[in-house]
Amino acid sequence: MYIRRLTANDTKPYTDIRLKASKDHPDARLESGNAIVLGAFEKDRLIGILKISKHSLFKLRHIAVIGSMYISPKHRRSGAGKALLTEAISQAAKKMKDTDSSISLLLNK
Repeated sequence: MYIRRLTANDTKPYTDIRLKASKDHPDARLESGNAIVLGAFEKDRLIGILKISKHSLFKLRHIAVIGSMYISPKHRRSGAGKALLTEAISQAAKKMKDTDSSISLLLNK
C-alpha cells in the first residue's frame, strides 16, 4: 500500500469510489455535527447543494468554510446559487452568533 496525491489521471477511479461511498453510506455526508448541507429545490426536485462547516483546526473554529457547492447546469444563472449562499451565511451567523466569526469561500476551478 502507498499514499500519493491524486491527479487528473485519477478522475475516473476517484469518481467511482466517491459514488460507491455515497451509495453505501448516503447519510454520512449529511449527518455531521460540524457541517450543514443545504439544498435548492425547484418544486420538489433538488437542483443545487451547498455545504458549510466549521474550520477543522481548533484555533480556527470561529471560521465557517463553504467547502462545496453545485448547481445543475440547467438551473445555473437562475438565482439558486445566490439563494444558497445567502442561506449559508444566515445559518452560519445563527450558529456562530456568540463568537467573533468569519466565513471563508474556497474556490476550485
